Amino acid sequence: LLKTVEMILGPQTNVAWLDFFPGENTETLIQKSTTKLKELDTTTGVLFLVDTWGGSPFNAASSIVMNTYKINSEVISGVNIPMLTEIFMAKDDNIIFPEIINIAVNAGRLGVKALKTTQKAKVEVSPDEQKEVTSINMKPSNTRDHMIIVLARI
Repeated sequence: LLKTVEMILGPQTNVAWLDFFPGENTETLIQKSTTKLKELDTTTGVLFLVDTWGGSPFNAASSIVMNTYKINSEVISGVNIPMLTEIFMAKDDNIIFPEIINIAVNAGRLGVKALKTTQKAKVEVSPDEQKEVTSINMKPSNTRDHMIIVLARI
């Protein structure tokens, strides 16, 4: 996932990823994470992005967050490309840590779509305001039956 986002946004700094191999457990991941964190600047916060709530990566990250990095730390499950992209753009814009968490969760939710299903979703715009948006029907609209995707960073 990181390499994919780096293809879009370019190389990222102060970020790390871990391999998790068969036979490894939560304790192994805690050790790997602790070692990796020593190589990073953690002064503004520590954010763990994991695949599944309750899995070994989640449990290892939760242990570190609850026991070592108690302030400005979080574990978010369900990591996806839109989530990572928004996190890195927010990081580049020096957004404060709690707001990065909100951005990550909202982007992750909005990044999950079904091709043939259009649905209404609630999107948190600010703590005081919510907007109702309709997911875009991703069916190709031209006669050549392919999508044109435009990416822009503002």
